[in-house]
Amino acid sequence: MIESVRQYVQLTISGQAYLLPSAASLSIEQRESLIQNVGQDGPIVAWHESRGTRWPAYAVGADLGPGASGNWQRAVFLRATPVPVGLAADEIHLVPPQSGIEVVPFFPLGRPVGFAGHLFNGARVDEEPAMLLLEPNALVAHLLALGGSR
Repeated sequence: MIESVRQYVQLTISGQAYLLPSAASLSIEQRESLIQNVGQDGPIVAWHESRGTRWPAYAVGADLGPGASGNWQRAVFLRATPVPVGLAADEIHLVPPQSGIEVVPFFPLGRPVGFAGHLFNGARVDEEPAMLLLEPNALVAHLLALGGSR
């Protein structure tokens, strides 16, 4: 396993599955409990209101680039400053720690896409196809770089 990560969240976005360390997840919300960003262009599809602040939820395509899936059902919110940032997904579920999945370090070739580093830092290799592990800080920076009005 990567470092001391013992539990993961599995996200499915437009048919593509990814892992995220569960410790990076602040909250997982159902689509119905979020305020939809109706009639607005851009990557932010919904907002979560908490204690007078709004947390944006971004939608991306299977390649994590711009291009929202209309089928998203939940959003996972990640710790970020000044407010948490969400990623909309078709499916989100916790992978139990006793599941025995094997996640190993993964180092993408080439330069990182953004200033926060590569989007991936590990891969689940105990089943086919391999599933990439998202690096939370790089993911937050990537989502914020997509734009939208926060």
